[in-house]
Order: sequence, then C-alpha cells, then structure tokens
Amino acid sequence: LGESLRQGGEPRCECTLRIVRSAPREETWILARAQAHDFDADGRPGRIVGTLTEVDDFEHTSRKLRQREERIFDALDHARIAWYEREGTTVHGSPVLAQMYDLDDPVGPWDYETFMERLEPLERERRRQDVQAVTAAEDALTATHVASYRIMRRDGQPLEIEIRYRVERVTDPVRTYGLISDVTSTKARGAKFELAMDQAGVAWFERDINSTEVSGSRSLWRLYGIEPSEQPIYFETLAARVHPEDLQRHSADPDSLRAMSHALNGVPADGPSDTFRYRVRQADGRWHWTEVRYATRFDGKG
Repeated sequence: LGESLRQGGEPRCECTLRIVRSAPREETWILARAQAHDFDADGRPGRIVGTLTEVDDFEHTSRKLRQREERIFDALDHARIAWYEREGTTVHGSPVLAQMYDLDDPVGPWDYETFMERLEPLERERRRQDVQAVTAAEDALTATHVASYRIMRRDGQPLEIEIRYRVERVTDPVRTYGLISDVTSTKARGAKFELAMDQAGVAWFERDINSTEVSGSRSLWRLYGIEPSEQPIYFETLAARVHPEDLQRHSADPDSLRAMSHALNGVPADGPSDTFRYRVRQADGRWHWTEVRYATRFDGKG
C-alpha cells in the first residue's frame, strides 16, 4: 500500500497471506483488502480500513487444481501430445509443440507460417484449403475437426501428425484451438497391420450411406480388383463387381438403408448386422467368393 501511494497509485491494496495459529499449530489462508483514509498535508494516511476473509478452502482447492493441471500437461508431454491455439497468424502452445516441429523458440508465441513451412508444398496447399472450408462450414462452431498430415523436420525426420481442433468465431480473426498428436509410431503399426490383412486376404471398410463413399484398407481395393489409385470409391463401383444374382440378394443397398434411417424420425440407432457371401469379379474376369460381416449405424435422418 505504501509503495502504491508513493507512486501516486490507488490508496487500496489486496493480498493473500497465511497466518499461523500456535495451538494447535496450523496455517490458514487469509485474503486481506485495505484502503487508506484521512490523508495529511504530506499525503500520509491517518487511518487504514480493511477486511480479512478466510479463504483456506479456496486456496487449497486452487492449489490442487494447479497440481492437477501440471500432471495433465506432464502426461500430455510424455504422450507426445501438444495443445495449441491460433488467432490469425499467431500461435501459442506447449513446449512439446516446438519439439515436434523442430522450432528454435521452445516457448513461443510463433508465426503460423513457421508451421506451414514444415509441410510439403502440395500438402501445405491442401491444409490451407481444409482450414478455409472448416471455418466457413455451418457446423464450424460445434464440431470437432480432425486432420492428418506429414511434416518434415529440419533434421530430415518425417513425422505423422494428427490434429483435433475446434473453431471459435467470437474473436476477429477467427480462433482455433485443440490438440496435436505425434502418431508416427501408430501409423507404422497400422502399416504392418495393413500388410498382414493384405497377405491374409482380409479387408476392413466403412460406408457412408448418404454419399455412398467407401473407405477402407488397401486390401479392400485388391479384393474387388480395383486399382489402388482409383480414389475415392463408391458403393456403386463395388456393386458393379458383384455377381448380378448375388447383388439381388444383398440387403444393404443405399435406398433401403436410407428408408430405415428416415423411419427413426431423427433418433440415432443401430441398424441391421449381417453376414453375406457373394461373388466378386476380378480384373482378369474370374469370380472369387467373398464374405462380408457388417453392422449399420443410423443417424435417424436418412
């Protein structure tokens, strides 16, 4: 308070302190607020009035919360997961973010273009287009967006990155924030799994009922005799490879599934699960028997 008065500041102060009771010996946190009154000609206060408030529970809770946050951030660092937030061209984030991207400054803030420079030119342009599309989308404020890409560190080491983020339009420029994970080892294990499935003649798939687009493992393309470069692929493309007699027995055509979803009146629900055997024509014209086991999930909106 005295320092504030000497510098011409406000005649009031606030501080938190601990008092020690002797019997039994224990510490209690106190919030002290004081204001000076009755100043003399030299500007010295003749009276100080204030309040003392016990804030022991608040301080203990705050300390526990800080400790918990420290443990969370420590766990994120060990898991190679970084947090970040971006406003315009300025990026803030955790130190592990700088480690991932091989940045000279370990604490930031950083310029957004510094991160973009770690991407290959084609990947960089794709990333810019993705961000522009996401921020302009109607569900930008409510959806959690996911993107994957590869960065190249200055030491020549490639890193596979996955980012999960949200968009906030309250500020100008738009603010994005989220978590960035190093999934290099996960991708490597996934590649081995893909190879094993390919050798075993097994594939996984997922089909969007509305767009009819199909995604899946590399072995899915091989099972249907389709060139891997043909992407994306759609249900109609795969159905064209199925024997006509078998296709008539297939219960998972898009129109039937959309009708089932519409009938739910907006309530999400699990749809039919089935095992179905059918013949698929390969590129050399031969027919191979294939078995599919699938489950369906409806959004209730068609």
